[in-house]
Amino acid sequence: MRIEVAVSEIAPAKERGDLLEALAERLLKAQSFEVVKEVRVTGVELDLLCKHKVSKKEIYVECKAYRSNIDANIIKNLAGTIYIKDYAEGWLICTSELGKEAKGLLEELQNSGKANNISIYTPSRIIEALIDAGVIK
Repeated sequence: MRIEVAVSEIAPAKERGDLLEALAERLLKAQSFEVVKEVRVTGVELDLLCKHKVSKKEIYVECKAYRSNIDANIIKNLAGTIYIKDYAEGWLICTSELGKEAKGLLEELQNSGKANNISIYTPSRIIEALIDAGVIK
């Protein structure tokens, strides 16, 4: 399954990403997170940095409005940022499925117990979460 973020054909790729980030922000706010967009920290630019209003847990959310499958580098970068910045969790919200190598890497991380703080929202999970949060019907 794939979700298409609809923008003008001449719109830059960043515009698709910004729309997905806005949708992700609504989802996170419905789950009691405070959201800061496009945060620049040493070495990386974070799409969304979120702090839960009750638990104070900080999570990093990467949004990818790709038309092609997600590659393993996206998973590596997510895991690296979580580790280096010591975030409680890292989420990947993407409009396409994981590619073969990304699936393999994620499976390796899960088998080693190193992916307990990684959540991947593929298209079907995004739709389910948005419905559950009342963002879409």
